[in-house]
Parts: sequence; C-alpha cells; structure tokens
Amino acid sequence: GLPPHLQMFAEGTGTPAFETEKFLEEFLSKPDTVIDPQTSLKRLSSELRGAKVSLQNHLIDLLNSNYRDFIGLPTMLAGTSDSVDVISRELASIRIQVDAVSQATHAVASSFEAATTRRAAIIEKKETLLMLKYSTEYFDMVKRLLDLAEAPFAAISEVHNVETCEAKLR
Repeated sequence: GLPPHLQMFAEGTGTPAFETEKFLEEFLSKPDTVIDPQTSLKRLSSELRGAKVSLQNHLIDLLNSNYRDFIGLPTMLAGTSDSVDVISRELASIRIQVDAVSQATHAVASSFEAATTRRAAIIEKKETLLMLKYSTEYFDMVKRLLDLAEAPFAAISEVHNVETCEAKLR
C-alpha cells in the first residue's frame, strides 16, 4: 500500500498530516522504504489516483474556506469605521498638541540663542572694562616709576609703592 506519509491522502484514513521533513529524512536515508517493493504497480497506481483525488478535494476545500473568508471580509469589518473615526480625531488632537509643543520649543530655542548672544556681548564688554582698569593701573605705575626716575632721592614710602606695583605686574 501507500507509505505512511502518503496515506493521509487516501479516503477514510485517520492518519496524521503529511510531514515533509519526516518524509525527506526517511526517503534520503532509505529510499526503498518509501514505497513497499512488494506492492504491485496496479495497486500502487490506484492508491496514488485515490490520493490525488483526495488531495484535490482537500485543496478545493481550502480554497473555498479562504474564499468565504475573503467574501465575508466586509461583514467582519462592519462597525470599524466608527473606531477609525474616533482614532482619527484623537490623532488630529495629538497632532495639534505636538505642533503647539514644537512651536513652544522653537520659541524657547530662539530665546536661548538671543540670551546667549547677549551674554557673549556682556562678557566681551566686561573683559574690555577689565583691560581698561588694568591699563589705568599700569599707566599709574609707569607714571610713578618715571616720577621716581626724575627724583632719585624720593621718599622710601614711594619706593615701597613701586615695589608693590611691580609685584602686581608679575
């Protein structure tokens, strides 16, 4: 008769479903066990024809069940348009909120850039003022040193001030 792998297609058998992996494994390991060598060709031919008819009927049943599902699709989708409308409204609301957050974020970023620019200008002015202050102090020190050079016998306290200024210069 038919090997166990093909008996599922024979009429009225309660054999399990065809297992491709098992069939290939057995066929590749022992090809002579796939078909019983004692079975006559006529008997094998009739069993294969019966299996073919069974397989065709099984295929037609599968196609019909899928066709019924396809035809029944609009019925299965009935009532989903309301859900789609609700989801669409919620998505539109979320989109509006995201746009508002995006605009607020851009405004904050622009404000931050302007504040950073102002801060850089203030720092630059502060550095300029500090340089002017140091320039004034150094000018005064140089002036005192020149005055000391003109009057070599100046008071000792004045020399002490010059040494203090020189220490600041270093």
